Amino acid sequence: MSVGMLQQPLSRVGCVLRRWGARARESGEWRLLSRNSDRWRGTPRLVPRGVDASMFHTARPCRALNKYALGGATDETIFALSSPPGRGGVSVIRLSGPDAGAALRMMTKRKLPAARQAAVCSLLHPVTGILLDRGMVLWFPSPRSFTGEDVAELHLHGSTAVVQAVSDALAKIDGLRPAQAGEFSRRALLNGKMDLVEAEGLADLLAAGTETQRKLALRQMGGHTSQLYESWRSKLVRSLAHVEAFIDFGEDEEIHEEVLSSVVEEARGLARELRAFLDDARCGEILRDGLRIVLAGPPNAGKSSLLNAIAKRPAAITSATPGTTRDVLEVRMDLFGLEISVSDTAGLRVAVGDDIEKEGIRRAAEQWSMADVRVLVLDAAAGTKQVQEVKDILSHDTRDGIGESAEEEDGGKSTRKREHCPADADCTLVLLNKSDLLVDTAGERVQISEIAEDVQLWLGNVRVRPLSCETGEGMEEAMQALHAAACNRLKGRDLENSLLITRPRHRRHVEGCCAALDRFCVVGQTPDVAAEELREAVAHLAAVTGRVHVEQVLDVVFADFCVGK
Repeated sequence: MSVGMLQQPLSRVGCVLRRWGARARESGEWRLLSRNSDRWRGTPRLVPRGVDASMFHTARPCRALNKYALGGATDETIFALSSPPGRGGVSVIRLSGPDAGAALRMMTKRKLPAARQAAVCSLLHPVTGILLDRGMVLWFPSPRSFTGEDVAELHLHGSTAVVQAVSDALAKIDGLRPAQAGEFSRRALLNGKMDLVEAEGLADLLAAGTETQRKLALRQMGGHTSQLYESWRSKLVRSLAHVEAFIDFGEDEEIHEEVLSSVVEEARGLARELRAFLDDARCGEILRDGLRIVLAGPPNAGKSSLLNAIAKRPAAITSATPGTTRDVLEVRMDLFGLEISVSDTAGLRVAVGDDIEKEGIRRAAEQWSMADVRVLVLDAAAGTKQVQEVKDILSHDTRDGIGESAEEEDGGKSTRKREHCPADADCTLVLLNKSDLLVDTAGERVQISEIAEDVQLWLGNVRVRPLSCETGEGMEEAMQALHAAACNRLKGRDLENSLLITRPRHRRHVEGCCAALDRFCVVGQTPDVAAEELREAVAHLAAVTGRVHVEQVLDVVFADFCVGK
């Protein structure tokens, strides 16, 4: 299996030694291969001095040769609209590649402006010379540019007609083509301007909708998270060098087994550090994707009215007729700087009217089981019977029918349906709606207390708040309680300064690294087998930041970018 592509003759690199060989391809490129394994076995000691040791497994440039190990420099020049499409004050078209300067000269009919200084000029059609617009141009020569290549920017009047005319003109120039989604950022990664984690942080910053998401993305884009992963990888590379030195030179150089023992202890310590990093209640993913809040309760309790009150707009249809909501209705919004997704669900009742309502109730129970924060909306005037009915429905497996028996026959055996684990009480809120209909009497106060007592017996020591969506009484307190439940779901972490895992891809690789370290630490393994486990641990951490050939990962990451980024 190949571990890297070299875009120049291998003789220029001079890396054929010991375990490594090279094989020419029909395209004239070279593929570096390990002679004794289909896995990456490179360590810095196997690479000649003066050559970047990461050039065989990284997207960063090998500065000693001014070449690129992953993908290499490209002969194509790309262009795209980098500002939002549509009408506006200014539109920006970006060009990147070896012909960016020539294209800029052809469009302006003048010499290149001073680097990184704006210049006002006329933009002309490169073939006909017709005036297309008067605007401003910027020139960023390589390597001091966003992509590391020659980059030009055309700042135009924000008209769709102007943008289309200039884009059509650029397409007439030989060597230029429209960019694909995320191709500018991809080139920046391949040219060593950022690593994969930083590129993902840039994508998150572009998509940030709340203040918390902005801060989280900026920390990741600034390289703080990458530095943490790289520090772990460096520790493992050093440990791997010790193990391989023991394998190759243990007898000749009198390297004792105590060296291996110290490496094992270091690996165990690092595994504990990685597990502590993983034990974050998935806060990073929740902050990035949005906190899921689900409203559930009996029909006509006021869930849709509550959704409208939270959203501050008529997002859901409300009616005095029970069962108006049949499907899950989701609304995304900003709650005190946190992005949340609030889902209104079908009313929960055993006496189901039809198959459509039955399916809606099943989906409501399913959403309840997957929620980050659960809000149970009850009718303050309906008594305690509603609590038991809702409990019976939500305790059933959502894959099964609603309102059916708790036990079924399966192959002659009685099987009880699996119950969902109750949510943490700190992440659950109970709202007693329609409190405006209650008269302040001792009997009704007792009724509310009984409802609260039944709910807490079921869900634990949850917050119970009276509320009137009709009058707005209690709404401010309910929103504060909802925010408190959301913060509890994030385990009270310091979101301003914490380094968090923001993507499932990162979590899979950190978990894979932990598993490899556990196998490495098993007593009685041969040094060769132990070294292989350590190499796998290194590979997992390297894959997070893109220090390996991860072409498929790059395709997924940059597909989410806008075209001009």
